[in-house]
Amino acid sequence: MSDEEEDAPKRKKRKGKALLSKKQAIILAAILGILVIGMALQHYAIEPLYGETVEEKYARCLTQKNVLDDRFVECSNAQQACEVQLSQCLEG
Repeated sequence: MSDEEEDAPKRKKRKGKALLSKKQAIILAAILGILVIGMALQHYAIEPLYGETVEEKYARCLTQKNVLDDRFVECSNAQQACEVQLSQCLEG
């Protein structure tokens, strides 16, 4: 062995130490449990009191989008019809 290896203090091997102590794990689990209960309470009890849920808002938005898409198609068809009539008038 070299001199450096002999001079360096020998490191003691630590026994497998847990990442969290039992108390810390219990506290972390309690906090996560409280958060989950809070999210469930908000979703199932508080949101319905506000009226419209996210799903209802999304469905209403899709319906409005479809109506606007139909109006856009009608408008572009009307514009093309007007352009055709204008070109006929200019030719005549």
